[in-house]
Order: sequence, then C-alpha cells, then structure tokens
Amino acid sequence: MSVIEVIYINKQLNMEWYRIFLHTAKVENLTKAAQQLHMTQPSVSYAIKQLEDSLDVKLFDRLSKGVKLTAEGAALLEYVEPSFALID
Repeated sequence: MSVIEVIYINKQLNMEWYRIFLHTAKVENLTKAAQQLHMTQPSVSYAIKQLEDSLDVKLFDRLSKGVKLTAEGAALLEYVEPSFALID
C-alpha cells in the first residue's frame, strides 16, 4: 500500500497542512514559509506538527538555522509536490 493510499484510507485530509508542508520543504525554513504564506511562524509550526501527528511520522529535523526533511518527509514530498502542481 502506498503512502497516498494510507493517507486516504486512514487519515482525514487537511489540504492546508500539505500546502504548508510543501512551502516549508521548499524553503527549508519555518519563518520564510510563514512569510510566503502570509501566516505567523507559530501557525506554520503548528500545522507541520498536526500533519506529523496525523501521519505518525517526523517530517522535518529542526535545525538552528531552519529545517531539513527527514527520509519520511522526502518520501511524502515526492507525492505532494506533483499533486499540488496539478491543482495549481
């Protein structure tokens, strides 16, 4: 079963969490992602935490100068990025 199938079957989707995840993954910084999304940094951080909790995986390693995708985060990005490209 693929990651996407598990998400659809077991979890309630929140597209906003995935949009925030995508922006954060691209810029590797919660504050910069928040600025791009016209949100506060705590809101971005909270959304990422909610997504991590809903998927039961850690998506980012928090670093002193930003964030870096974990292996699980990189795997999710492979699905999220092309999905949003189709939507946009």
